Amino acid sequence: MSGLTWHDLEFSLGRHLQVMPDDEIFTLYVDEPDRPGFDPDFDSCARYVQFCSYDQGWVRCEVVSNKYLPHDLKHSVDDLIAMRVDGWTLPGDEDGSGSPNIYLDVEVCDAAAASARVMRVFREVWHVADAGGVTCDADALRGRHAFRVLEAPVDFRADAPLH
Repeated sequence: MSGLTWHDLEFSLGRHLQVMPDDEIFTLYVDEPDRPGFDPDFDSCARYVQFCSYDQGWVRCEVVSNKYLPHDLKHSVDDLIAMRVDGWTLPGDEDGSGSPNIYLDVEVCDAAAASARVMRVFREVWHVADAGGVTCDADALRGRHAFRVLEAPVDFRADAPLH
């Protein structure tokens, strides 16, 4: 995904979150197979944000928590404070509406703001150098929205038509 800018990825994510059908799920993650300690049989090594639409107009964004990260990738206290200040809810209340991950529930009308928060996690918390370091696991997508074409960066232009 070389040539993909943070702005275009943020715009495309926000646009996609606005039109996701209920119960659609997908994940954006940092692909790091060359990282020391990476175990391909242990899929929780990747730093990821997962998304799920629900209740006709809501989206949950979840940043992987320390519960699932290997020791060398765990969030620092400063990272957790920064995410909390940015509106993310820390893990907890798993029996209620909470999550074992760091999460954000937004109405689709606030999808652009949620997308900006997700990009800040990739850029400022995880220090991903460029948007090309972000990969989409789109297996669960129904094949009709912007993220089905992640391998074609031209479709991430801010002025690209909505699919």
